Amino acid sequence: MKKYLVLIILIVFIVSCSQKGIWKNGMYRTKKNDYSLNKVPFCFSDKVVFNKMYLSHVEKVSNHPDSNVLTNMVSGIGFYSDGRFVINGYNYENRFAENESKNIWKSAQEVGCYRIKNNRIQIEFLSSQDSGRYIRWEGEIKGDTLVFYKTIYHPIRKEIREEQYILSDMSFDE
Repeated sequence: MKKYLVLIILIVFIVSCSQKGIWKNGMYRTKKNDYSLNKVPFCFSDKVVFNKMYLSHVEKVSNHPDSNVLTNMVSGIGFYSDGRFVINGYNYENRFAENESKNIWKSAQEVGCYRIKNNRIQIEFLSSQDSGRYIRWEGEIKGDTLVFYKTIYHPIRKEIREEQYILSDMSFDE
């Protein structure tokens, strides 16, 4: 009986520690195309603008833990017409210079797939946290703005936060 218990614990440990992705050219990518959104058929929609970046609000971030200098950072999401998307972070002042090298599938910080139904959008991507974790965001399309709703769980309550991404003039190639 003890042998079976040890074997089960060992199997659970090995499975829980296995990575869902691999590091390729400095970027974390899926081993297989395991997005759960891929089970939902992709339907082309003109609700989002393709090959343009939607940018979030400007956020002050420190470049180095020992530095008091803050940099204006912004996140961006760009969509391809085939159901793929990219997420990148930019220094706000240099966003157009950084744009050319980062906004392609091979060099984006995060990549994933999206689905649109009516004015609702769902995106899913693989994060390198916790040996690879699939993250799904859900939101609404309001004109040229994407509003994602993220649930934050606290010990006593849960909080729903909005994160807005506004269409910009930053473009990228496939």
